[in-house]
Amino acid sequence: MRPSSLSLADFGQSVSLMILVGLLYFVFGLLGLELTLPPGPASAVWPSAGIALGLLLLLGNRVWPGIFIGNFFISALTFGFDDNMLAVSLVSAIGASVSALTGRYLIGRMIGFPSVLLEDKHIILFLLFGGPVSCSIPATLDVTALALIGVLEPSEIPINWIIK
Repeated sequence: MRPSSLSLADFGQSVSLMILVGLLYFVFGLLGLELTLPPGPASAVWPSAGIALGLLLLLGNRVWPGIFIGNFFISALTFGFDDNMLAVSLVSAIGASVSALTGRYLIGRMIGFPSVLLEDKHIILFLLFGGPVSCSIPATLDVTALALIGVLEPSEIPINWIIK
């Protein structure tokens, strides 16, 4: 019978996985930044979101802090380090974490995981929940934060939300 407390080895493994997830998120975030489109700081493709969801599905919720940290550093690198922009980076990191956790929850709840995805319905639901449904969360939070601090003009909000 295993004790309910977390052993030092389990803790070390969890921290190592969080660091690895954060680094992967950061590296793929750098790749995503190469695809940034004007007029704002949004990228049309964000491979880190897919990496984050996949890692959460495979490794479990314990690695979400790595997503938060990886996204925070990518956002801080993109937006800068003044107080307003650090707040935007914090909102962005929360959005990325909630997005991956929501995608994992919805996929697990509605499809089940692991799943071989043989039925059309399951494939469509997987793509829907892992894509536009969960990814609308960080897009909404990021664009709202950028608009509130004046980085985006009201006329730029819709296109940046769609791109984000």
